[in-house]
Amino acid sequence: LFASIMIKHLIEGLFVEMMRLLRGATDDKIPLYSYKSVALSNDLVVAILIDEFMGMPDCTLASLSAELKMSTRNIQRIIKNAYNMSFSERMSELRITRAARLIERGDYSMTEIAEMSNYNRYDSFRKAFIAKMGISPSEYKQKIKKEKENSEI
Repeated sequence: LFASIMIKHLIEGLFVEMMRLLRGATDDKIPLYSYKSVALSNDLVVAILIDEFMGMPDCTLASLSAELKMSTRNIQRIIKNAYNMSFSERMSELRITRAARLIERGDYSMTEIAEMSNYNRYDSFRKAFIAKMGISPSEYKQKIKKEKENSEI
């Protein structure tokens, strides 16, 4: 699993770096190659890889550190540089984004969505959802339902 995720993101990282090089080739002020640009590009690839692992159940900073064989401090630095937020803020954002997508599908109950979004209790899921989205999960579901009805008309 780790190897396939790493290869996928390595290819994406190479594509991003190639696009940067092509864009830089038209501007003499932007260096085509520098240690800093390579480090940033590598950090972005690792940040995307970290996002993949954050979606797994029971993911913690310690378990992520052990899985990636990186220090917790390095993981925190990469997330801060890539997303301008802490590990816990990024984890919460990914969980709520996943929950919103599941609500939009309409296939699951709110309790199931909370569990699938790695929340142990519905009330903690509801509180986090309101903090991120500004409305409760059921209000969000109603909003999506109305938007679908209006688009069908």
